[in-house]
Amino acid sequence: MSQFAQPASATGIEWATLNGALLIIEVAEVVKDIQTSYGVTDAVRATVTPVDGPSAGAPHNDTLVFPRALKAQLAPNV
Repeated sequence: MSQFAQPASATGIEWATLNGALLIIEVAEVVKDIQTSYGVTDAVRATVTPVDGPSAGAPHNDTLVFPRALKAQLAPNV
């Protein structure tokens, strides 16, 4: 048995479950040149907290935001 825990898996946000919810998004930084399965892209690192809906109050800390339209609105707020 190893003394080290298994690495955490990246689950990400299911944006469809937050559709229509009011969100507080605290932008931390823009991360450049991230290698993804779709190629190299940029993302915005943020904490996303739903204010209403089924997951209200449950923050998604240190989240990378990839959706293009949302990323374009958040990036200037760094």
